[in-house]
Amino acid sequence: MGNMTSPLVLIIDDEPDILELLDLTLTRMNLTTRSATTVAEAMTLLSRHRFDLCLTDMRLPGWRRNGSSPSYSAALRRDTGSDDNCLWQPGYCDQRSQ
Repeated sequence: MGNMTSPLVLIIDDEPDILELLDLTLTRMNLTTRSATTVAEAMTLLSRHRFDLCLTDMRLPGWRRNGSSPSYSAALRRDTGSDDNCLWQPGYCDQRSQ
């Protein structure tokens, strides 16, 4: 878990603007954040911290087309306690649906 006053949130996205937006928003909500731009960076953070919540891009470069690597998914589940504590964002917008 994060510290006693603020839950700890891991944000994983390869787009700096998205990372910054999420970090600013969550910080204003009195949450503590850590950011990663790659699966490798995320794995390092997961080995060092226990996160209360994870927000992750499903389409990071280097991932398989059908989702994340099994070890990455397992680390997220282990570290956050369940799949319910992970929000997987698709990382793209289908213009046809607008």
